Amino acid sequence: MESVTDEERRGSVHQRSMMIARLERELKARFLALYQLLRNRYLPRMIILGAVVGLLGGLAAAGFAYLILGVKYVFFGASSIAVFLDSVRAQPWPYRLVAPALGGLLVGPIVTYVAREVYGQGVPNVIQAIGLRGGAIRFRVAPLTALASAICIGSGGSAGRLGPIVEIGSTLGSSVARYFELPTEQVKILLTAGAAAGIGGTFNAPLAGIIFGLEVLLKRIDLWGLASIGVAAVVGTAVGNVALGRTAPVFDIHPYQILNYRELVFYVGLGIAGAGVALVYSNALYGMEYLFKAVFAQRALRAAFGGLLLGAVALAYPQIQATGYPTVGQALQGRLPLQLMLALMAAKILATSLTLGSGGSGGVFGPAVFVGAMMGGAYGGIVNALFPGATGPAYSYAIVGLASVFAGAAHAPLASSVILYELTGDGNVLVPAMCACIVASVLAARLQEGSIFTRKLIKRGVDIEGLQQQRLVSIELEVEAGSDFDGEEVGDLDLPPACLLTHCTNGRDECILHRRTSLEADMTITAVIPVDDFQGLAALQRRCKARQGKKGRDRCCER
Repeated sequence: MESVTDEERRGSVHQRSMMIARLERELKARFLALYQLLRNRYLPRMIILGAVVGLLGGLAAAGFAYLILGVKYVFFGASSIAVFLDSVRAQPWPYRLVAPALGGLLVGPIVTYVAREVYGQGVPNVIQAIGLRGGAIRFRVAPLTALASAICIGSGGSAGRLGPIVEIGSTLGSSVARYFELPTEQVKILLTAGAAAGIGGTFNAPLAGIIFGLEVLLKRIDLWGLASIGVAAVVGTAVGNVALGRTAPVFDIHPYQILNYRELVFYVGLGIAGAGVALVYSNALYGMEYLFKAVFAQRALRAAFGGLLLGAVALAYPQIQATGYPTVGQALQGRLPLQLMLALMAAKILATSLTLGSGGSGGVFGPAVFVGAMMGGAYGGIVNALFPGATGPAYSYAIVGLASVFAGAAHAPLASSVILYELTGDGNVLVPAMCACIVASVLAARLQEGSIFTRKLIKRGVDIEGLQQQRLVSIELEVEAGSDFDGEEVGDLDLPPACLLTHCTNGRDECILHRRTSLEADMTITAVIPVDDFQGLAALQRRCKARQGKKGRDRCCER
């Protein structure tokens, strides 16, 4: 009887093992079917991947927000954004002076020795990846950007969240696309989708995420890619709202008021003022970066000294630290005097220049929102005094001014207007916002070449807008031992006209090329060259091979 029981027990175990094995085979078959579906070149694949990227982007946005809040709690004991300013003021002044410098001591080594892409604002690196590297971004950029930016902002640095979350979301989108070995154009689409998801999840602004991706990053309307980008933005916003417990727009404002549409004349003036302030903001940022590079040879310590100077400014105006959104909310409700708004506008420009110019990590959108709100509120107070009864309340101009400075700095009037609508939830603001933002963007673009994002690339010798007007091809070349490229520095190479070397890989390690980068055998380098330059392409391939007619296959290839 006992032996029968043992046999039954063994039979039962065998049946369970068979069922588990069958279930494993079915799950594997379904996964492989899904994987093949995603590899097929038709629209549902990109929509599904857009949803996946949106999920990752929304989770990244929420995680980044909580990480910043955690750093704020460590440095100042602040448990929420609303109490951050009070927590800062509660600290003794010597600690308030050195806290941003301590953050800079942590950020400096990360941006110097670990990942240079984390240095400063992140959007230029994403634009360069789209224009020159086929959308390829190293995956480690995402966690390092989140860490460095959270430390910089949480320790009191004057920077925003849009730049970092764009870089984080773009990295996630690029990584998903490259995992499935998608073509270059689809890598760019999912990269843009990741940025849109990050913006939507951070600001509860899916439309702004879509338009920012198309207007600033991709710089074109891609009808096939729009579905993926839109799905990612919606999913990212929903995930971010659930994870952050958010149900309302970022800013709580009084209903927007405009007396009549003749008042649009004053909003044209606001756009002109926004262009002027945007140019001051952009030039102060890059001027401070040049000054720090000229004065401090040790790059890893620049952010600490910049943080110390920022701490000194913040002793007088603590409202300028971090994003400063609660103070922006006060301006949008008309609760700040004119003189204080002018002082805070100037102090915020200086503080942001010190933070990002010295090598801190963060975005320029948040400070631009702060500066724009103060500028608009002050402008509204002035026109109210000069034309009483002919203009709406001063806070209405602060609301529109919030977007006009960023429009002038980024040359992005549509994205600026839409994000203003989604930040405030008031559709009445769109007409005057479009008026002011278009004026600010066009005027700033006429007065100075490049936006606040592309000027960094121009300083590196890369004119993305000029390259986009050419028909270009991206090729990968493998350096062979004994070739003309082996052992040479990039700056000493006699490259064909209009040819750019954008990045390289050495085994699994990736690097961004600079003039002093020394090429080595077995490195794979990516070159961008006009498609019609056949002689230049042939010269690159010849010089990449060994001089002595080395046997074996030609490893220089076009992809």
